[in-house]
Amino acid sequence: MAKTIKGAKKMQLVENEVKKLFTINLQNDGVGLLRLTPTMLNKSIIDANKSIQKFALLFGVDFEALKCGEKRVMEAEFVEGDPCKVTFYKAKTRGDRRVSITKLKANAEAGDLIALGYRGNKAVIFVYNVTQQQVREA
Repeated sequence: MAKTIKGAKKMQLVENEVKKLFTINLQNDGVGLLRLTPTMLNKSIIDANKSIQKFALLFGVDFEALKCGEKRVMEAEFVEGDPCKVTFYKAKTRGDRRVSITKLKANAEAGDLIALGYRGNKAVIFVYNVTQQQVREA
């Protein structure tokens, strides 16, 4: 059974993804979610949906205030420990709101659900591949 989530336009979650989201130990007041498409992976062009924009605000990035071509690069890591960078930016020409994650193609496939979150004091953004992550039973 698919479930629609708030903050991400028409994003559907399957039951095991809902379960996994509840098991990840990330702060839940600001998790940004992305459902990856082939274009997102191949061209590294990812529109920042409402959940990503809300998440970026937790790190002081206000897309409303960014100028075209302006970007903010944040330290991050995949939950498995692989360091990466998350960049929030506005495209140079039309000012589209975007997000970029280094090493994403090596850690995800088209169709995967990616969650951006944090732990503790927001020192590091965690990139979590919800679709591929194994659920640890308690």
